[in-house]
Amino acid sequence: MDKREEQFKRMVLAYLHDPPHKVLDLGKHEEFASTFIRTVWIDRPGGSENLRVESLAEGGNPYPWESTPDHAAAAADRVIFPNQSAKAGGSFEGEIKHPLGAGSKQLTCCRVGQAEQDLQNSFAGIKAGSWREFFFLLWRRWREETAAINPALACYPADTRIPDHSIWLHMDLTAAFEACRESGKARLEPAFLLFQLGPVQEFIAAARSTRDLWSGSYLISWLTGHAIKAVTDEIGPSSVIFPALRGLGIFDAVNREFFENVSYQGRDNQPDTLWQRLYGSAAKTKSAEKTLFHPTIPNRFLALVPISRAEELARRAEQAVRTELKKIGDHCFHELEKLAERNISAWRPRWEKQLELMPQITWQTLPFHTDLDEALSVLEKIAPDAATQMREARLLAETVIPEGQRDGRYYRKCERCNEYPDRCTHQEKSWKLDRPEFAWGANFAEISLRLAARRNTRDFASFVTDDFQDGTPKDALTGKEEAIGDEAFWKKKSDVFKENEGPYGAMSIIKRLWCAPHNGYLAQALGMSESRFASNLRFDSTQELAGADGYFAILAMDGDEMGKWISGAKTPCFLEQLKSNTRMYFERLGVSPKLRRQVTPGYHLQFSEALANFASRLAGQIVENYGGCLIYAGGDDVLAALPAKNALACAEALRQAFRSENGWQNGILVPGNRAEVSCGIAIAHAHYPLQRAVAEARAAESRAKHEYGRSAFAMSLLKHGGEIIHWGANWEDGALQLFRQFREMQQNKTVSGRFPYVLASLLAPYQLEKGQKSFAPEFRPGEVIACELEQVLENQADSKVRDELRKLCLDYLASLGTKGRWKDFDKLFLAAAFIWRDRSQADKEEKLA
Repeated sequence: MDKREEQFKRMVLAYLHDPPHKVLDLGKHEEFASTFIRTVWIDRPGGSENLRVESLAEGGNPYPWESTPDHAAAAADRVIFPNQSAKAGGSFEGEIKHPLGAGSKQLTCCRVGQAEQDLQNSFAGIKAGSWREFFFLLWRRWREETAAINPALACYPADTRIPDHSIWLHMDLTAAFEACRESGKARLEPAFLLFQLGPVQEFIAAARSTRDLWSGSYLISWLTGHAIKAVTDEIGPSSVIFPALRGLGIFDAVNREFFENVSYQGRDNQPDTLWQRLYGSAAKTKSAEKTLFHPTIPNRFLALVPISRAEELARRAEQAVRTELKKIGDHCFHELEKLAERNISAWRPRWEKQLELMPQITWQTLPFHTDLDEALSVLEKIAPDAATQMREARLLAETVIPEGQRDGRYYRKCERCNEYPDRCTHQEKSWKLDRPEFAWGANFAEISLRLAARRNTRDFASFVTDDFQDGTPKDALTGKEEAIGDEAFWKKKSDVFKENEGPYGAMSIIKRLWCAPHNGYLAQALGMSESRFASNLRFDSTQELAGADGYFAILAMDGDEMGKWISGAKTPCFLEQLKSNTRMYFERLGVSPKLRRQVTPGYHLQFSEALANFASRLAGQIVENYGGCLIYAGGDDVLAALPAKNALACAEALRQAFRSENGWQNGILVPGNRAEVSCGIAIAHAHYPLQRAVAEARAAESRAKHEYGRSAFAMSLLKHGGEIIHWGANWEDGALQLFRQFREMQQNKTVSGRFPYVLASLLAPYQLEKGQKSFAPEFRPGEVIACELEQVLENQADSKVRDELRKLCLDYLASLGTKGRWKDFDKLFLAAAFIWRDRSQADKEEKLA
């Protein structure tokens, strides 16, 4: 058995160390685990070699306690809890806590026997020819198959005392720590690998059509997926902390060839491949295939890796990106030669050099600090708030919990007798924590800072591709790369490049060719026929997207203060995440209610899963329900193209799904109501340059965050005649209610179509856009606007709706007054008129006003 197979064999055992229904009967959980381990070993030759599997199956352990991956995961995942004598735990009562503190959820606790039967039924078909295949099947399918039988079993926590992280993610983490053991050695040696691929925004935005926009986004996700695959091929998918990979269609796609060779027993004892089970059945094909077309892998990932292989894995990931891009480039160059209908080998050197210069790859590795004092010292310099959390949690374990109730195995051994302090007989004992995993947050903060520093140290290599580039036309979309091809080629019409299009450099050409339905690289990589592939592509152009209305929208949404959430600055209060009797125990010890939950892998994994659920299972469906096309959804970051009339409603629906009231949307974990998003929308004519529309949407998103103080949206209305209207509001300041009500009144014709324009013309002389500082002291904008509004209501609104409209307007005006944003008042009505009225009629009314 080679080293990799032996490693995956150990990882299977580590994954199965706890049963998923452990919390239903804590006393028998080792017995339950041994049942699954024995099931794995049926008909497996050499099952016990080198690993003392019989001992493991009976709750034993071939390694010293401190080198057990389960306890490494526990030390990393939970603030150190007291031992059993404190009686601060107890049985599971069905309540799980949201990891970001959004609320709680009550699960149905089924009988232990029923749970074990359901788990065995979902487990039984998972058989494979190698340990690596078995681990992938176990990781990818057991939870999903279990959820299909008994949804509650997919949600049970890892610990009854602090039920805010899933047992399944604890199993993932345990296997990941096991992968950090060098073959034949007892010691776990974990490190972080943080990897980032760029450029992103400018690369995606360099597009002529919505298809190009999606293609560039998908290409970034595809290449990052291959970088992740280079790591997971070696140490398994459970080692990736961010993004959460389980269920990401695009990660399945980059593993298609492997998944097609992983077989297990299916229905009627017929073998299924993993790919068939995921995407092959007729019932699943239509909905499942859509997820394959959603670019949901961000350009950055974090993995837990062994120290001895950290740099090697980073270089494997980098090489995987370059190898895959070269394969795509070779395929597309061949297709380009078909379009040219002649030998174009002279173009090849420039083509290959541009591909070589494209990916800007940065990565950092960091071995875990083995000295907690050193880790804390580093963290104090990087993130003082996080350092305070770590220091207080450490004091809790080393000082606050009574000595007789401390679990000695988490502490430093006595130098004289080599025993843990609870077993040491010496009068003076040291109660210093001695688990490097406890400094998870400090390690994460340090590697994040190191990668940021590396990215800021730019490589300024000159963009030299060949000896003939001087004087060559530049790429029409980027203005940077020299064009591939000659004048004759770009004058030639084809089905791929339209008349007067181009010239383009290599990457712009690849965007167009690699995802073509006919002979496209991506269609072949997904194993799809031309017709199936084409049916999954949404829109080809902004004209098609805009339809008869003539206007389209670009929506850019981003989570607010995500860095603070990830770093731990916004983690929920520690006591709020505890079971009731556990909370009372710590309250009696005087633990402050302000103490925050420490940053742990369980927190990161749950946060990653919540973001991935939103991106892969909700965002795409919502955008498509509003007639749009999802360009990108990487966690909290969404880019979409939509018909203009649907953009704001889609933004509201995305926000609602992201921050569902108690943290679960249709049973799916999402970030919840303590998290928030801001959104930018650009609405433009179908012939408006797409690149500029994307830039306007990003600029509007920036205004929402900085001018409106986050938790907001901002719009740029780009009129065909050149005028631009900027409007925005906070989600909860009454603007949206007024906007919807005004729209309804317009449709019912109880408000004149001239209302917005008359109001705007009356307010224009006051120059509200110049801001409050320019007003004379005696000038009161709110009162003036209210007076002008009254005149417009009298002349332009039906008496039946006048009182209702007045109240909504004055409420909104009062909200604006607290922020001094008077200029937004009439912009709301102008925006509503621009978005919803018939274009020709609106133009006439605006001129009349």
